[in-house]
Amino acid sequence: MIRAVLFDIDNTLILYDEFEFFRQYIPRASAVFADIIPPESFADTIISATQKMMQNDGSLKNRELFLSFFCGDRPDLREDLWERFIEFYRTGFPALQDMVTAPPGIQEVFSRLQQLDIILGAASNPIWPEEVQEMRISWSGINADVFSYITHIENMSYCKPREEYYYEISRHLQVPPEECLMVGNDRINDLAAGRAGMKTYLTTDSDSIEESSLALSRRIRKHSSAGEFPADFTGSLSGVTGVLERLVR
Repeated sequence: MIRAVLFDIDNTLILYDEFEFFRQYIPRASAVFADIIPPESFADTIISATQKMMQNDGSLKNRELFLSFFCGDRPDLREDLWERFIEFYRTGFPALQDMVTAPPGIQEVFSRLQQLDIILGAASNPIWPEEVQEMRISWSGINADVFSYITHIENMSYCKPREEYYYEISRHLQVPPEECLMVGNDRINDLAAGRAGMKTYLTTDSDSIEESSLALSRRIRKHSSAGEFPADFTGSLSGVTGVLERLVR
């Protein structure tokens, strides 16, 4: 029986070309750090720090590990640089919403899930601060308050596709992995939940933009040896409720 459903955000709850998104994100963000990090080096710096964070073994929160690599030999700048990120996310980041659309039927899906009394979790890769995750969820037209738990860089100690990530969110939701369904578009990051004992649903809404998006994901997780995993179910996001109505009985 399924008691909780976990949703990826990127190209699951919101649809966009991730490669083009980051092509616009990088110069906007780099301007905030130009007095410390040369703009031409910013992309490599943030990608390298993100790659290191994605290898987190659980000994630190993701935020602490990311900052330790992002700041390099200037640990005295950690809090200043973090505050710069937060200010950018509050002022410059919202302009990127224009690149995002919501998948068809998303409002109906969440309305039905609430009727089914299902526990909901937002299980995006925790590389963004909490308020950014909530903002990105809102771009789908869904209120972030419907989620009992949202993974973000400050509250998680693992990243996808490590199975420990799924155990960690399972503990926070207080629902065993075997009673969770993970919904996402990425055959590696999201379907890895199956290795933790969760049921998995592979969404197809982003298929037309998937290749460029997954190319970026592969670059970020280049040190991961994880392969693709099979899905228990496949279909559009709007098909999730039909599957759940069978699984919750």
